[in-house]
Amino acid sequence: MVNIFMTVYGKVGLKELAKQNLAKTAYAAGQFAKHGKVLFGAKPRFNEFVVQTSEDPHAINQRLLGHKMVGGLALKRFYPELGNAALLVLHGTHHRSSAIDMAVGLVAESERSVKSAKENVEEVAR
Repeated sequence: MVNIFMTVYGKVGLKELAKQNLAKTAYAAGQFAKHGKVLFGAKPRFNEFVVQTSEDPHAINQRLLGHKMVGGLALKRFYPELGNAALLVLHGTHHRSSAIDMAVGLVAESERSVKSAKENVEEVAR
């Protein structure tokens, strides 16, 4: 499989694919940062990054599955101190304007609903 992949893409194609992965990851991390917290942002990365949200990553992943998208790996089991953090990985088949923006929209939706719920609790408490 690797030989076929290397033959099809070739040396130039692999460089182009790597550049696209870097660009898509930078774009996605920037978009997710608007609605969650991108952890370890100053660290070098290729096609993965960690996003921390106020909603459990499993709930977000369920909504993503409803759109035939695979979500991130919830890190709480391995790193409890990271809370609701998930490792997101992009690959060559992700399209910048479709899959990434759809996933960001679903995370933004969850962040709005969690914020709204917190505001309602605070209002009731007053």
